[in-house]
Amino acid sequence: MVVSLASENTTETLLNTEPASASQRRMWFMELIAPGIPQHHLPFALEVFGKIDITALQLSLDFLVERHEALRTLFVDDDGTLRQVIADPRPKVIRVDAPSGPTPDLKTILHEQVAAPFDLSQGPLVRLVVVRRAPDLHVLVFVLHHIIADNLSLGLFVREMAEAYTSFCARNHPALAPLPWQYADFAIAEARWLGTPAFRVRLQRYVQKLGSTQAQLHFRSGRAARSGQAGANDLLPVDAATLGRLKEVAQQTRVTLFTVLLAALQTVLAPYADGPDFVIAVPVAGRGSDGAESVIGPFANVIALKTSARADQTAADLLVDVGRRLVDTLEYESVPWDALVRATNPSRSADAAPLSQVMFSLVAVPIPFQRFGRLPCRPTWLPSPAPTADLFVTASETPDGLLWIGFDSRPDKVPLSTVSLISDSLRAVLHQIAHGDITTLEAFPRQIARDADVSHDTIPVAVGSNSAHRFVRATSETPERREALEKLVAELWQQFLGAPPNHIREDFFSAGGDSLMAVRLMSALSRRLDRKLPVALFFQDPTVAGLVSGLTESSSDSGSDYAVTKIIDGSDGRFLFMCSAQPNSVKLAKALAPGPTVYKLDVYNLQEQRLLADQPMFDSVEAIAAEFQSRMKAIQPQGPYLLAGGCEGGVVALEMALQLQQAGEGIAFLGQLDTPVRGFFESKPALLGPVRIAKQRLQDRIRGMLTSNAHEYERHLRIWADIWPTMRAYHPGRLFDGDIHLFKAARTLGMADVASGWDSRVNGRVVIHKVPGGYHTWMEYPQSAAIVRAALDEIMPVSADSWDQLVV
Repeated sequence: MVVSLASENTTETLLNTEPASASQRRMWFMELIAPGIPQHHLPFALEVFGKIDITALQLSLDFLVERHEALRTLFVDDDGTLRQVIADPRPKVIRVDAPSGPTPDLKTILHEQVAAPFDLSQGPLVRLVVVRRAPDLHVLVFVLHHIIADNLSLGLFVREMAEAYTSFCARNHPALAPLPWQYADFAIAEARWLGTPAFRVRLQRYVQKLGSTQAQLHFRSGRAARSGQAGANDLLPVDAATLGRLKEVAQQTRVTLFTVLLAALQTVLAPYADGPDFVIAVPVAGRGSDGAESVIGPFANVIALKTSARADQTAADLLVDVGRRLVDTLEYESVPWDALVRATNPSRSADAAPLSQVMFSLVAVPIPFQRFGRLPCRPTWLPSPAPTADLFVTASETPDGLLWIGFDSRPDKVPLSTVSLISDSLRAVLHQIAHGDITTLEAFPRQIARDADVSHDTIPVAVGSNSAHRFVRATSETPERREALEKLVAELWQQFLGAPPNHIREDFFSAGGDSLMAVRLMSALSRRLDRKLPVALFFQDPTVAGLVSGLTESSSDSGSDYAVTKIIDGSDGRFLFMCSAQPNSVKLAKALAPGPTVYKLDVYNLQEQRLLADQPMFDSVEAIAAEFQSRMKAIQPQGPYLLAGGCEGGVVALEMALQLQQAGEGIAFLGQLDTPVRGFFESKPALLGPVRIAKQRLQDRIRGMLTSNAHEYERHLRIWADIWPTMRAYHPGRLFDGDIHLFKAARTLGMADVASGWDSRVNGRVVIHKVPGGYHTWMEYPQSAAIVRAALDEIMPVSADSWDQLVV
């Protein structure tokens, strides 16, 4: 809908007769159902380096509130009809002191400011908070209520605030272009259009296009979420090469990148549907009216995209079909979502959202804020509330040429295990589209018979016949050799897990494997290939494709260092050395982006390298730390150093820090990743310790008898049998001079307090950061990575001078 908006003053009309817009009514109803929840707020935060002029900031806020009527709008219930009133609530800049210290203080303040409720009838519905961390370090927190703004409005508000602040600091009046009209004018024009026969005809056509029956997606598998469980999250990075190929495919098929991603997502979701057609909700800007790009208001709407799976489609056919459907559906972008839901009258269920359970959005990453006034600044972390959709998928392309796809779900609707499976499957389908032959590959999964007793969480996501062998190939081996290796690994996978991999990018551990199964698989593979293979080769990328790539690379490069590996290239010049053998530490490292370059130091891999080279294993923590210190200095010759470690790696990280301090090097950060002071967990009741050890030994013996290669299996047990006594025997001879940052998982599973004893090993403080999840899962949560990143930024922030160098 493109409306012609009058320039008349609408305030008096609104005070008496005019209702709110459809978006405002929808948000009002949501507020009535769940008043004051953070999901209804739009937050944004900037970390600003330098002194803040509070007077100029207040003048800027006053100027923006006067400029945009939406920022001073209130809402009144008039006998069940929502009406908006342009009033005069003047928000004041809120000042909060949070001296640099334990980061939980800052996190608590940010959470409180984002979550603080608004009064829709009294206002104001905009909040600006200045959190003072130091005389030259502040965090600006902007919060708008969703009833007066959308995401584009939030960006507009922050940009205009920065422009106004620049002018007022220079003692000038802001020279922003006058607004063509206000959001209230749009609401009046929309209300008139919704009452016309033309709208009713369009709505009827929209309903007919969707059809009378829609399939439901079954994600839960009958498993209820635990009370208070955090939202399930996952982050899927798409490398620059794959992204480039996806763009080429989009150009070849004359569609957009968004269409390619949407087609891949519907392919992955199809096996979860109980019918051929389901709906994906897609947010749209809703700013078709002339001049709307400069107006603050809740213009955004949602369209319902109907999917239809055909087993005989090629990828090229699929992309063209999805592109056509998307273009056809965009014709109805001005039809309010709530009007569509009422008209279609979908079946309601406590297990699923009406009409659509999944929302997919391509978020354009704006040019990063580099200055607020004349001060260097950067966006900073804010706590994110759970999504309103059952599953919310967002894709963002960053300036460094990467694509990030985020998954957020309501845990009572889509559990974390399913979110991870969907993420892995989407990675596989995107690789298939990018690197396969789109004219021959089947894009839709084959139809899978569903028993009433079969869990939908275990439905495999096949990506087309014979497609498992059509990913990008390394140049160091022939296609035939690689295919033979993939087939061999898949056979062993089935032998130990009881089922073949769904695709060659499926994660072994997500499919039900564990560390001992991985050892047995690698033992069998070593025997079949007649080669000594390090188990670390599989742990680095526990997929068929990853293992095969590792095999070919290791065969051509005998000097590969599996003990020290780069996980991610950073963008801010810092290096973080993370000592951990946990597979999830790779997810944590990748989720720290954008940030430091992260290297993983693995004690098990180091000892295994020694055995494979017929050298004695290191017999002390001091020797292990000295070896890692030597390899680390080859990467970063001088401090200050950023160190972290988990489990046995946490003990090694402490000793590395002590050795570096003794040599006169600076340690800026020492983090312990849910690490007990001796590196291993103990049960709270002392009696359970011997029982647990005896049970573990019995399990190890049974598994050892079942393994196909006792020699390789014994090597695995020997390494761990040497590592743990080494950790137990370690007693540092001096104290660490500084603070230790302990990231403590929320769920302890009956184990002793992980923080106990750490205060006896430092001259400084033990700063505790609480992270969601348990010992084995907390690294998978994006919130955990955000907490780690915030701690790093607080301890070793990018200074104003170095930030200037980065943004030039």
